[in-house]
Amino acid sequence: MGFRLFLVFFHLLFFCLFPVLGSAEAEDLQSYIVQLHPHEATTSSGDAGEALFASKMHLHLSFLEKSVTWEREKRPSSRLLYSYHTVFDGFAAQLTEEEAAALRELPGVASVRADRRVELHTTYSYRFLGLNFCPTGAWARSGYGGGTIIGVLDTGVWPENPSFDDRGMPPVPARWQGVCQGGEHFNATNCNRKLIGARSDILAGMDDAVRDGVDVLSLSLGGFPIPLFEDSIAIGSFRATTRGVSVVCAAGNNGPSPSSVANEAPWVITVGAATLDRRFPAYVRLGNGRILYGESMFPGKVDLKNGGKELELVYAASGTREEMYCIKGALSAAAVAGKMVVCDRGITGRADKGEAVKEAGGAAMILANSEINQQEDSVDVHVLPSTLIGYREAVELKNYISCTRRPVARIVFGGTRIGRARAPAVALFSARGPSLTNPSVLKPDVIAPGVNIIAAWPGNLGPSGLEGDARRSNFTVLSGTSMACPHVSGIAALIRSAHPSWSPAMVRSAIMTTADVTDRQGKPIMDGNGGKADAYAMGAGHVNPARAVDPGLVYDIDPADYVTHLCTLGYTHMEIFKITHAGVNCTAVLERNAGFSLNYPSISVAFKTNTTSAVLQRTVTNVGTPNSTYNAQIAAPHGVRIRASPATLTFSEFGEKKSFRVTVIAPSPAPRDSAEGYLVWKQSGGQGKRRVRSPIAVTWVVE
Repeated sequence: MGFRLFLVFFHLLFFCLFPVLGSAEAEDLQSYIVQLHPHEATTSSGDAGEALFASKMHLHLSFLEKSVTWEREKRPSSRLLYSYHTVFDGFAAQLTEEEAAALRELPGVASVRADRRVELHTTYSYRFLGLNFCPTGAWARSGYGGGTIIGVLDTGVWPENPSFDDRGMPPVPARWQGVCQGGEHFNATNCNRKLIGARSDILAGMDDAVRDGVDVLSLSLGGFPIPLFEDSIAIGSFRATTRGVSVVCAAGNNGPSPSSVANEAPWVITVGAATLDRRFPAYVRLGNGRILYGESMFPGKVDLKNGGKELELVYAASGTREEMYCIKGALSAAAVAGKMVVCDRGITGRADKGEAVKEAGGAAMILANSEINQQEDSVDVHVLPSTLIGYREAVELKNYISCTRRPVARIVFGGTRIGRARAPAVALFSARGPSLTNPSVLKPDVIAPGVNIIAAWPGNLGPSGLEGDARRSNFTVLSGTSMACPHVSGIAALIRSAHPSWSPAMVRSAIMTTADVTDRQGKPIMDGNGGKADAYAMGAGHVNPARAVDPGLVYDIDPADYVTHLCTLGYTHMEIFKITHAGVNCTAVLERNAGFSLNYPSISVAFKTNTTSAVLQRTVTNVGTPNSTYNAQIAAPHGVRIRASPATLTFSEFGEKKSFRVTVIAPSPAPRDSAEGYLVWKQSGGQGKRRVRSPIAVTWVVE
């Protein structure tokens, strides 16, 4: 039974196909598939003297009892990964080579073979992020995220989806205190060892998640920026953070407008969206021989109408606005039947336009980006052959149509191409800073893959999301910061697994200070508008999980400092109480903390009228080499002076803290609206190659 209305579900993070056990000999264990001969295990009709078992699982455990050396383990179930019941007679277990050999000799065992790791065909982003199964990789170094629990708050869960298959999952962590709450079309039995709990309501769900024992909360939710004391996510996430839970939130899809970023609270990790270097080309071949680049998720193995020949092009340039945007019911069947229809983006959903064309009798659709959309290439699953073209291509296409007596074209589908595009780049729709409610903190924090992501999909909807789409699929392609957010949640869980004692602020710092600011070609990360991405679009940069598990230095924040920070923003006693559920006297707090600045990994300075300098203090904690030295490297924007004092930090032990000041001096009058630079603490000598980078954003506020 499917379910799409719950707002909260929790699932156990599991990055690797099989778990990493906690015993000291875990490295000796491998996953094996054990096939059994038919066995009348659960009936009374077996031969005399044959043992009877209550279930197949009990039978499978009996084989483990006979073959496993139990000095290491307390019970055979700790090694059992899965009991197969229907398509295969046997089980999966973790064994040593010697134990596997002993199993092969037991009566009733048909075969014992080492399980092989398979590559996922449904997604590519983990590989793009540099995650691999090498022993020295981030996955292995973090224990594959084993035992880490992520609470996911989203618009629903379809528990039957293969993404929630718990085969190979270890038992639910003993510290889990949650429940699987039933509801409409959702039974408690829908939970398993991966989808370990479900509840409803955002704020209540966050409360339950913390009480239940999650390590990371992933919220692909949000809207427009609102004051923190009116924001349920900000309020709930504050309480979660004070209890040691890392909260990861989507930045929102209201870009590229400035100050559109949502989930601005300084205690959460705010994630923008970036592209992959994966493309789904679907070229438009015009009658004049010109080829326009486009993209599509349409499989391309279905003949178009008119036998797959060129189709006549039609665009309602002189028609109504509704016709140009292909609004449902606006298209004339006489005008579009059997033709390839050009539809402008906007007003209605992209897939809805394809449905409107199909209902009017159109044979195919070209979705044309507007000047606002530029070259954005978020593809969709459509109900008819379609492709999405950029704004430049749209201008050329429309000129061809208007200047040609009988314009024709065909769509040539090119499948999937990897490595053919410059990436990552900031998605045009990804929300931007600076933050309206919190200008002294740079948001978003980072960007992560969020364009054309293959994602789990409910079984009661077609892959286009349209009610009239009768097709069914376990997966579809989606774009948005909601897709980027889970990538960072997973990275946070890897870090929590590698460093279980770290605070949420330390986890965020590791992710931010190790982020990349160059793409895979070694060039500056670009924005979706064609220019170089700035800090208000990409924050600290694009996540790099391999570096994040070993950052060298981290910026930690005590939860009490967030309260002080709220006081610096001018929040009233009652407004702060709404967020923190605690009384505070800001006058006294600010007197005790004169010159306070939040120990954030990025640096944001907002100069008001007649203000030309600012001094901010930061403190870093050494989590790398005990005896190490870091030197400051600063790139200041033109006309702005930035100085770090001291310029060298020397550590003699692990966990040691060092403080420094950053002085920013700006010219007067303000040269422009904003500027940016960076501070890098570079590890010196042969001690390592760690680089701890903080973006510096400077804005001039007009009062």
